[in-house]
Amino acid sequence: MKLFSFSRLGKMNGKTIAVCDIGSGSIAVGIVAVDQSSMMMVLVSERRSLPPEERAKTQIIDQLKTLAQETATAVLDQHAKRGGAAPSEVVAIVHTPWTRSETASESQLFDEPTVITEVIISETAKRAVREETKLDTANIFERTVMRVALNGYPTSKPEGKTSSRVDISVLQSDIKAEMLSAMQEALGSVFVGRTITFQSAFFAFSVIIKELLPNITHYTLIDVTSLATSAAVVRQAAVLEHANADIGWRTIISELAKIHGTTPTEALSRARMAIENTCTDALCQSVLQSLSAVEPMFVDAYGKMFNELAKVKRIPGMVILVAPPDLGPWFANIFSRVDFAQFAVSEQPFSVHQLWAQALTEHVDFAQGLVEDTGVAATAAFVHIRAGDRT
Repeated sequence: MKLFSFSRLGKMNGKTIAVCDIGSGSIAVGIVAVDQSSMMMVLVSERRSLPPEERAKTQIIDQLKTLAQETATAVLDQHAKRGGAAPSEVVAIVHTPWTRSETASESQLFDEPTVITEVIISETAKRAVREETKLDTANIFERTVMRVALNGYPTSKPEGKTSSRVDISVLQSDIKAEMLSAMQEALGSVFVGRTITFQSAFFAFSVIIKELLPNITHYTLIDVTSLATSAAVVRQAAVLEHANADIGWRTIISELAKIHGTTPTEALSRARMAIENTCTDALCQSVLQSLSAVEPMFVDAYGKMFNELAKVKRIPGMVILVAPPDLGPWFANIFSRVDFAQFAVSEQPFSVHQLWAQALTEHVDFAQGLVEDTGVAATAAFVHIRAGDRT
């Protein structure tokens, strides 16, 4: 397997690309192109979600496969009706629980100052990838050098510099084989003959945040999906520690449905209205009380997740949160609780910042009338940034 798994996009002027955001309960597909300002313009996009009912993971994969095919077909049809050019390739970002990531590190010492070459970096990175791993080695789809440090100092351009020591951190991710097969078949049946590149959400978001916030080198990245929550610690711009919790926003909906005796769909609607404060006072108070009753379940699960992250050292107090926009404020409030201050470097409650599509306007714009979907915007921004890195 190649160490760098991302396809080389090269110059993007005039290109049209399909982007996909693959969650645990929804699929978003967009068609993007580079406009005259060299930004990514989302020409057409759509997100479709599974109903929030309980179901086995095997059922979810089958249903997401159908959903991906239907969503991609609808988007491509809309694009074709407007006379748009067919996408030249497909880039898909995959979230937890379908992917898992870990970071391995390796060092090399030299007897005397040595000029660092691409070969030295590549060989050191290969040694970092050891056989002992929690990942499924048969299904590792991504290996990326996250950080190179020379004499202890991180550098983005190590080749040609002289150093007595090189330290390299490599991020690698696996993907659930059934999900990979399902998405390859679903997307491949719509974007026929096109290369489909899959990347982990952690890698994509770390690339985006490095570009958006170049002075923020230490933070905790949290990704909340319907089925699970994953977290990673980023230090000196490299994704290092990883942890997961088998709890996501669907847990809220399931518990609210039980408390109020409603369907999960109705419970989701009520939760959104209560969080956005757009319902009647009595209904809001009832739902907010129920949400408070659900909190201890999340505090317990997330406490264990943070404890895993902080095993080596306390974690950064700045949290970058990726969550559904309508439920994000509730999760931001959970992560800001004083209960978790014990895990932070500052020993203060986390400072939580949610990632929105609007934060990516430097790289991505949406055609008039489109819903600004964060997943589509993030995938498009990732493609734009990575292409820029290679020009």
